[in-house]
Amino acid sequence: MNTISFRFRPAFNWTHRIIGNVAFLFAIVALFLAFTYRDLNLPTGLTNGLIFYVVFHIFVHLLLTFQTVYFSFYPNGVGDQESAVSTEQSNDDVKDSRGSTLRKVVAIFYFVFVWIFAFVFLGVIADA
Repeated sequence: MNTISFRFRPAFNWTHRIIGNVAFLFAIVALFLAFTYRDLNLPTGLTNGLIFYVVFHIFVHLLLTFQTVYFSFYPNGVGDQESAVSTEQSNDDVKDSRGSTLRKVVAIFYFVFVWIFAFVFLGVIADA
């Protein structure tokens, strides 16, 4: 592998993360501003729905962040001797990293929730 790509990978990861979060923040602010625009005659409940979505998104984001931090501090589990033995095996035997099942379940749940939320919002806006 190219050593230059490994050296700049953390900078790319942080830049990508910051730009993505700022773009998401701008999109949410734009939605809040659009919902307060009176000429659109949108129902007032849309703002409450958007607040619920933002709180749900923050909860999922914090859950995944805490899970990532937890497994970075305790890669073998707390007091789990069997995990310590399993890390000595070759990497070919290891299929997924610890906590990947939770990340997959949360990702699927979040994906389904966001699409349902988007279709409900589009339906409400179309009826207005």
